[in-house]
Amino acid sequence: MTYDNIYSSPRKKIERFRFDKEVVDVFDNMITRSVPGYLTIVQMISMMANNYVQPNTSIYDLGCSLGKVSNAIRQKCATPIIAVDSSEEMVQSAQKNLQGLSDIQVICEDVCKTKIENASVVIMNFTLQFIPREKRQQLLEKIYAGLHPQGIFILSEKIQNSTLQIDLHQSFKKDQGYSQLEIEQKKRALQNFMLLDSKDEHLQRLHSVGFTKNELWFQCFNFVSFFSQKC
Repeated sequence: MTYDNIYSSPRKKIERFRFDKEVVDVFDNMITRSVPGYLTIVQMISMMANNYVQPNTSIYDLGCSLGKVSNAIRQKCATPIIAVDSSEEMVQSAQKNLQGLSDIQVICEDVCKTKIENASVVIMNFTLQFIPREKRQQLLEKIYAGLHPQGIFILSEKIQNSTLQIDLHQSFKKDQGYSQLEIEQKKRALQNFMLLDSKDEHLQRLHSVGFTKNELWFQCFNFVSFFSQKC
């Protein structure tokens, strides 16, 4: 695992964050040091997918990044997986990471354009926060429509939260070895790119598209994951 030190040196100009080769090369290290409980989230998603997947259906991993969630699911069940990411560099790495595993299709595509068909499990793990706000409702409507009855949607996101939760997350990142300079420079890079909703906004949107069973199953500081089921 390559160590993330992208923002360790002062930069005169902070470019907008992109999932390019520089980020992809350190992404495993970056996300585990930035998202508290990330590996637990991945493990639990694979368990839930295995519990709720239906025969002769598909699993969608929307915003699959390096393929960690798809890989974890494949260790538990043999259902076809469609893994989608809009970053060419991410897709290339995911294809390498998932090479040799059966029935996993990795597609380079904007998830807003992905057709959701014959699905019993759909996962968006820290992806919706990078989708333009005006497209989020329509995307979730499409996911709901593409799910079979009793199918599940797992949505993990960083959320708007209290100053205390934000401060605790800052402390977590420092505890993981990030300097204040790294934290501030990355924050500036993500500004106007990662657009956060509140917990209530997520729940309201999930309910409005048709999900009547919505549970917050994970929270650590300002990171959450929801379990929604189509009844």
